Amino acid sequence: MEYPNKSEVTSMIIFLKAIIGTSVLIILWINIWNKKYDAINCGNKFITITNAILKLHHLYLNNSIEYRIAGVIFINISIWISLLTCDGIMFPNFLGFSAISLALPNFICSWFLLQYAFALMLIKKQFNNLNCSILKLSTRKLTLNYFRGSISSQVPLSNQLIIDLFTIRKNYKLMCEIVREIRFMFSFSILIIIVLFNINIITTTYYFVQPLFQSEIPWSFFVTLDTLSYLAMELFPIIIMTTSVTQLINEMNSTADAIYGLMNEPIRDQEFKTQLEEFSFELLHRTIKFDACNILPLDRTLLHSIASMTTTYLIILIQYSLGRK
Repeated sequence: MEYPNKSEVTSMIIFLKAIIGTSVLIILWINIWNKKYDAINCGNKFITITNAILKLHHLYLNNSIEYRIAGVIFINISIWISLLTCDGIMFPNFLGFSAISLALPNFICSWFLLQYAFALMLIKKQFNNLNCSILKLSTRKLTLNYFRGSISSQVPLSNQLIIDLFTIRKNYKLMCEIVREIRFMFSFSILIIIVLFNINIITTTYYFVQPLFQSEIPWSFFVTLDTLSYLAMELFPIIIMTTSVTQLINEMNSTADAIYGLMNEPIRDQEFKTQLEEFSFELLHRTIKFDACNILPLDRTLLHSIASMTTTYLIILIQYSLGRK
């Protein structure tokens, strides 16, 4: 695989990327294999909790995310089609060792990050359903939401409120446990993938700006398009992942706001009021951080870290290249 803008630095970069990418791929597969049963158990728990939330039929609000997931899949496939098309035009001998050592690790890692993002989207949906359920417990809507159900089920209104709040509280706790399990399962894999993609983003950006400080390297449309496709492939799954993490954090924090809003309503039933106070106390002491092995935050602040790191090491690479002349 011969790059048009080949130099001593780019040759070294390609060699290192092939070694690091292959190593990350092997470590990733080993880690996935070791935690496959944890993933199965976590998935079964999630299905059980989802069914429990569905039983809140008079409170449940369907908030489908299928179109969003399908849109993300479509965009990522389009990026890869563009990337492989450009590589096929520019590098006729791309298939073989180069494709396996360079493209395959990126392909698997990008879809792994998106898989993590999809899991967070599904979890966010259930937290949103629980928050909507809490909001619909408001006394301003009790007559509309419960009058018909209370008559048909012969359950007193106050008892129905307590039962629903207990169900919401229980499922919220179980959902938080699932979040912790997923964080534990994905943490190390996410860390090594982000390290790999950071290296790729730095080197791809260097390759993109190389014609600007080396006049002997000509500008090429396909080289530019291919480089932009690589940047899109490396950045897109990270952006989707950080966005999903941030949205999930915001949704989880919204639960406390919903509970406090409900506590401000005039509540006559003392047991129901006690349940609300206990729930609010639990929320106050329950914090979940999304990070990779307690090293890298996975919310949108990660994008700032990547931008800073890319700028710093890009300057170092440019200075090294100019010094080799």
